[in-house]
Amino acid sequence: METWSGNGSFKWHWSSQPKSDEELKEWKECCEVLNSVRLSNGKDAWIWKDDRQIGFSVKEVKSALINDRGSGHPPNFVSCKWVPIKCNIMNWRGNLDRLPTRINLRKRNVDISSVMCPFVTRSRNRLSI
Repeated sequence: METWSGNGSFKWHWSSQPKSDEELKEWKECCEVLNSVRLSNGKDAWIWKDDRQIGFSVKEVKSALINDRGSGHPPNFVSCKWVPIKCNIMNWRGNLDRLPTRINLRKRNVDISSVMCPFVTRSRNRLSI
């Protein structure tokens, strides 16, 4: 299978052909990325898109990350002194949406069989038997 791009063609040597729709979709996305690449004989350089100068700076990365955070950043957390520290930490992590729930683990690409509550799926299985 050959794919043409602005740089010429790519010849694919498959160990096995893509079988599922998902594999075909990923292959098409890969081809789109490769088609957007332009190769030249010039010297390689790091260029930061938001930087006014040609080059890369930590300052620009930091300001881009701060600007990207925007208004979606949760407000400052105020701990409560009369509860145990572990409760404050749990509330702080919950405020940042950093608790290891099934949904949050799935967002971080952790392989989880289902995001459904295991108690709900067990009760459904018992009802269907």
